[in-house]
Amino acid sequence: MDGEKLRSYRKTLRSWGEPRVLARMGGALLIFLVLAFASWQLFTRAALEQANSAHRINVSGRQRMLTARMGLLAARWSSDPAARSSLRDKLQAMVGLYASSHQALLNGDSQLQIRSPVAPSLRRLYLGQEIDPAAGIDTPVNLDAQVRRYTSDVRSLLERSDKDVSAVERAVGQVLAGAMDSSLPDDLDRMVAAEENHSRQQVASLQIQAWTAAVFAMGLSLLLLERGWSFHWQAAAAAETQTRLEQLNAELEDRVAERTLELREANTALCREVEDRQMAQAMFQDLYEHAPDMYVSVNAETGLVEQANATVEHVLGIPRSQIIGRPMRELYHENSREEAEKVFALFQATGEIKNAELQLRRHDHSPLVVSLSVSAVRDARGAIVRSRSVWRDITEFAQTRSELRRLNAQLEQRVADRVAELKTQAVELATRNHDLDEFAYVASHDLKAPLRGIHSLSLWIEEDSGAALSAESKQNLKKLRDRAVRLERLLDDLLVYSRVGRTGAQVEEIDAAQLITQVWEHLRAPKTFTLQIAGGLPQFKADRRSLEQVLRHLLQNAVKHHHGETGQIEATCVDRGDFLEFSVIDDGPGIEERFHQRIFRMFETLKPRNEVEGSGMGLALARKIVTSVGGQILVESIPGQGARFSFTWPKQSE
Repeated sequence: MDGEKLRSYRKTLRSWGEPRVLARMGGALLIFLVLAFASWQLFTRAALEQANSAHRINVSGRQRMLTARMGLLAARWSSDPAARSSLRDKLQAMVGLYASSHQALLNGDSQLQIRSPVAPSLRRLYLGQEIDPAAGIDTPVNLDAQVRRYTSDVRSLLERSDKDVSAVERAVGQVLAGAMDSSLPDDLDRMVAAEENHSRQQVASLQIQAWTAAVFAMGLSLLLLERGWSFHWQAAAAAETQTRLEQLNAELEDRVAERTLELREANTALCREVEDRQMAQAMFQDLYEHAPDMYVSVNAETGLVEQANATVEHVLGIPRSQIIGRPMRELYHENSREEAEKVFALFQATGEIKNAELQLRRHDHSPLVVSLSVSAVRDARGAIVRSRSVWRDITEFAQTRSELRRLNAQLEQRVADRVAELKTQAVELATRNHDLDEFAYVASHDLKAPLRGIHSLSLWIEEDSGAALSAESKQNLKKLRDRAVRLERLLDDLLVYSRVGRTGAQVEEIDAAQLITQVWEHLRAPKTFTLQIAGGLPQFKADRRSLEQVLRHLLQNAVKHHHGETGQIEATCVDRGDFLEFSVIDDGPGIEERFHQRIFRMFETLKPRNEVEGSGMGLALARKIVTSVGGQILVESIPGQGARFSFTWPKQSE
């Protein structure tokens, strides 16, 4: 530095040591400190006011977002009943936050970083006592009342029972109206603008005061700088505060922009939800109005019709204006009113009616047969409020039922007549059967007597003639006696054949193996023939006499028609469910397929009478006995490989 400045600097240093200078500088320093402190306080208040305003604007923006979000959830509440449990929790949390945020904006809340209540001017705006054209509030807006009303609407929706559909729909409509159709969202936006204006005014005022104090402090600082003092730290602090304020303002603008974008997206989604809901509501309304069945709702206490669909109006031919508000009993035909009152009383007692058949009255007073089904709409206490009634036109069904009853009556009469006719025929048939039995017995007895006489006479002639008869004459007399015996056996078989199915069955417990063994022993077959009985044969109940006859004829037929001196016969019995299947298998000559039906006819034999003794009635009699109990008999055979006769027999033959 040059000599002049050095001298001036030294002079100043010397002058500081004087008391008068020291006092003046001390006073100047004190004033500087006071002004610096005041300036710092003002800048600090401005920063705090800016931050407080930023938090208030943030909370106000969140109020705007919560308004739209709760409207969106209310729309989903109506369209998606299955999600109401989760929606209820979300709405409860949101409405609580919504109410607490509103109180914080009015009265302050340290948890939300709103350190002071709302300014008096803003409070008057909230309560609708002033206007703020700069913020777009040209008319008084009572935002406090609107917020409280919207909060009450949301809580009213949460308190509604899911069963009370109409009340839920009204509550949803009020919430949607508050979120979309009312001025609440716009008023919230305007209040945010008012908050911003007020914040700018407050910050501007504090900044003016701070800068005023700073100017005075700067003047003193220049004075002190002449004396060698520096107050650069206050300027740096002010610059840092300003930078901080600018940063807060930038962050606030970014957050407001983000909130605005979120609100726009939420509003778009809400509009889409509303459109979907309106479309679904229109479809539901069309389904309700034009359903095939008639829908009505009746007040459970007064019995008056509260609602009816278009189908009621169309079917009855009565305008809906004359149906709604009318007593329900007047819609029924005179023939059904008493029964309708009983049904309504039953509904009031139980809350449910199913398929009650009544008659409605058309506009021309003609009856309409309907089936009535009713369920109850109950309030929160469970009391029945109104009905959900469904009338289904069953006129054609009733006519068809009447026709069926008439036809059934005719059928029953015809059946009764036929039963009487059959009883008469049964009596006549029983008489005829009795006469036939007597005739068969008498004919058999009368025919057997001459046969026995012929048999005896042939023996007497042979005994009396002795050696006078030639061998040929003796042979002829023997043939005569054999023919008489065969004819007598034929008469016995014919008598048995005529009585099959007409004698009482004697059901008893039967062991299949034991029965087959007894029948075989009674046949007295040649010892060269053996019978093999399958193991594990069942025990069952049946008419022993009839079954024994069938087995005897089949076993006898297997021995009689065998072509060899020795033979092997097998008997089996297999369980087939409700029937038993018996089989008699031999190793005889077999039967050609063309004779499989012929052999079951009466008097049919495949060999001449002089070769095989028999009446030709054995298989015919066996077939008649089997068919009389509901079974079947058939033969399976290949010539040269034996034959298999099988028949089915019911397990129980009562």
